[in-house]
Amino acid sequence: MRRSAAVLAALAAVVAPGAVAATAAPPASAQGLADDTAAWVGSVLRVPAEARPLVANAHDAPGAAAWVRCGEPVVYARPWVVRELGEMARGDLYSSEAARILLHETLHRTDCHRLPTEHDRDVEEWAVDALAYDLLPAWSARFTGWRIRVYPPSGGYAEGVRAIRAASRFATGSLSWRGRRARLWRRQLVLADVATRRAMLADANRRREWSRR
Repeated sequence: MRRSAAVLAALAAVVAPGAVAATAAPPASAQGLADDTAAWVGSVLRVPAEARPLVANAHDAPGAAAWVRCGEPVVYARPWVVRELGEMARGDLYSSEAARILLHETLHRTDCHRLPTEHDRDVEEWAVDALAYDLLPAWSARFTGWRIRVYPPSGGYAEGVRAIRAASRFATGSLSWRGRRARLWRRQLVLADVATRRAMLADANRRREWSRR
């Protein structure tokens, strides 16, 4: 949506209480925003972050808005995604969808050859998307000045995101997936290796079964 008085008034309705509508000097381009996002994600998750080239691609991966390839440190995205990120970098546009896509691809691991089964690859997508939604409010506050929350999840991974949120609630004994322990569990799931992820999800499933008894 284009920035205007009406748009800003509408956005103000979803700003978290106490949020300050102020932001640092924006990056000048979509690539600059991608680089700054990688650095920000690294600082938030306390892991080394790799800035990846952002390349517009209108032809490959039908049905995908953006994607990464195994062992290739590049983020490919549809031209509309790159365009909207560039407009966001200049302060001309706020797109929660483009922002979530950028976070999702930034969070993806490049060693996807270490995800041996289709289910492991599905879990990667679901966990990364769940964490992208978790980080979106803080990311938007940092880069746009507005703390935006997007509920419920949408897109092709929506069901998987809901499953990961439910797993985090059962695994931590939280009353809600929004709780701090549940959010931290989802971060740990994204950062974990395959064996640890499987163990975390198996534990969540056991706890869910116990809760039904």
